[in-house]
Amino acid sequence: MPEDVFDDPATHNFIRKGIERLREEFRGIFSHATIQRFVDEAIASLSGARIKDYVPLFVNRFARERLLALAQVQGQRAKDVP
Repeated sequence: MPEDVFDDPATHNFIRKGIERLREEFRGIFSHATIQRFVDEAIASLSGARIKDYVPLFVNRFARERLLALAQVQGQRAKDVP
């Protein structure tokens, strides 16, 4: 995780726990490196936000949505709705 984006230890902890949840959810589908890459890309894309309060939440959601979409495209996860 890029260390210079967020200086707050609580934010680092929140994102780290989000990564752990993603690893559990996508176990057997994606490697830890792939999950970390998606989280890092989400951090990079949201790092320019003027208001940083909700960025950690959006980082986890954005990474999860992209991982879920990739798993669905690869046929490894079924879509909830047709």
